[in-house]
Amino acid sequence: MLNSKYLKTYRYNTDSDEIATPDDSHVIRFCIHTMNTYAPVIDKLSEAFLSAQLAFQEGYSKGPKKICILVSSRLTEYKFKPEDPETSFERIEWFIQNFKKPAGGVIVSFYASSEHDIHLDSHWSLTKLWQTEKTWNSRDVGDYVTVHLPEASSNVTWNKQNFYPIWNNIEEDILDRGLEIKYVSYTTPYQELYDLMIRSRLHLSYVGASYIFAGITKTPTLGLGVDRGKNAESHYIVDGLPFYYSGYPKNIWGTGPMQEDRVMQIDDDMKVKNDYVHHVVETAQQTKADEYVHQVLGGDYSSFSEPKKPQATIGTDPWFYIAVDDFLPTEQFENLRDDALRIAADGDQVQRQIFNHDPTPQIESFIRTFLKAQSTSGVRIRPHRELKKFIHYAVTPANFNHAMHVEAEFKIMSAVLYLGPEENIGTRLYKSPEDQNPIEVEWVPNRLFVFCGHDHTWHDYASTNTRYTYNYFLVDPHVVQNAEYKDNLI
Repeated sequence: MLNSKYLKTYRYNTDSDEIATPDDSHVIRFCIHTMNTYAPVIDKLSEAFLSAQLAFQEGYSKGPKKICILVSSRLTEYKFKPEDPETSFERIEWFIQNFKKPAGGVIVSFYASSEHDIHLDSHWSLTKLWQTEKTWNSRDVGDYVTVHLPEASSNVTWNKQNFYPIWNNIEEDILDRGLEIKYVSYTTPYQELYDLMIRSRLHLSYVGASYIFAGITKTPTLGLGVDRGKNAESHYIVDGLPFYYSGYPKNIWGTGPMQEDRVMQIDDDMKVKNDYVHHVVETAQQTKADEYVHQVLGGDYSSFSEPKKPQATIGTDPWFYIAVDDFLPTEQFENLRDDALRIAADGDQVQRQIFNHDPTPQIESFIRTFLKAQSTSGVRIRPHRELKKFIHYAVTPANFNHAMHVEAEFKIMSAVLYLGPEENIGTRLYKSPEDQNPIEVEWVPNRLFVFCGHDHTWHDYASTNTRYTYNYFLVDPHVVQNAEYKDNLI
């Protein structure tokens, strides 16, 4: 162990007088790159507190969790900016003092060492979030909004150019309502920032800085200038720039090719979970930002509320399939549905309107999980050389019955999203062509039905009135014969 000096200990929810030491504790190592700003400090401390709570929650903790925080002796009095009211070390202490306390107890001890390498960067990724003792409450808000303007010292440069055009419009709306604008910055004392954030009607920031602080206070926040979307490609943001480069984390609030916005956090009952950060919304669009601000300042915070959680059914009878309710976010689903409903049924055959782009890449991310599942769950997938996407609306006329069939040979993985109307007939699944007792994947708008076609996936569908679906297939382009289909593979 480095030649280190014990500094102090904080103890919460425990009667123990022990201290944490590096050899028996969860160790957090701060360097000059990670102890000065909200994001790395919040991520590192959150990981330790979540670990403590999870140990208690799952019953394998026999006492308070020990956390050991190591810093360089040279950094105990360090300030990132001379005008900062606190040292970086004092700001770390502030989080320890103001975080919620893990139910099973926690012992946090600080050590400093002159041998500590201050430039040995200790990585972080901002995929974990622990809350402050008191958080934002819509019933106790002040007559002001808080704003964090882009700062010259920040390395978050990619969305600053988009921030100000949006902000200038919003600023007028706020002032016209007679509300005060309270500006915050990196030099705002932490306690002052905290007191402002938990009573702010709305917080506005570039994606970084106090946008991160809002994560622990649960303050409704607009991240202006970036709209990464909620899909597997969301780690590509401004002009195709990968959200990973030297000196900056690979994701914010878990956004990345694997996380898709999910972070480890606690709910109101202190239960550890993986979920979305519901109170944060990002936008690069002026009209969307105006809409959010108008809505919130009128007292409606629904855009920042927890969305419906998708309910999934995994079926193995008569063959393997998955049905997921509320698959798409409400706004995205309604846009698809309304677009499809403009197509009038014509004649007595199914009509198809083919897409030349993919508006729902999260469906591909979901159905590709079957590739992984086939080796562990017995899912059968047809041999294929490569996969491309074929997407279309299907408009089925009223009182139509489609003959029982298996998927065409080129369809490797199939997904059908029920659009409208509210009531209709779903998809019926059969063990064989002679089966008289099919299982119906019933019709529920925004239900996604997914399966992998093979020689035994017998199914059919029917309609009581005009039936609208959004059909999404991963196909083998080498097997597709239809010329129109070939020309519209993505």
